[in-house]
Amino acid sequence: MREIQAALQSSDSQDRLPGVTAVRKGDSAVALPMLLRKVKDGEFMVRSIVAMGWLQTQTAEALAALLKMTQFDRAIGMCDPKPLTLCQCSEARR
Repeated sequence: MREIQAALQSSDSQDRLPGVTAVRKGDSAVALPMLLRKVKDGEFMVRSIVAMGWLQTQTAEALAALLKMTQFDRAIGMCDPKPLTLCQCSEARR
């Protein structure tokens, strides 16, 4: 666990990526707080892996954080800068 925490705190995104991936594979009770701390990571790939980890945990807190990320993280690749709602996301999938 110390190695993972050290990786997550690294200034090098290439170190943080395997740390986030390792956390994601662990116990959700431990992983969720660690992933929540990376929501504003400067590296898009790190934030993407964090989002995938939240989807796996399926908790209200994780899904709320994921929704917030999709609303305010412009790097997610949305063309329209207006935030999406859950209804708009589910309608787009149909």
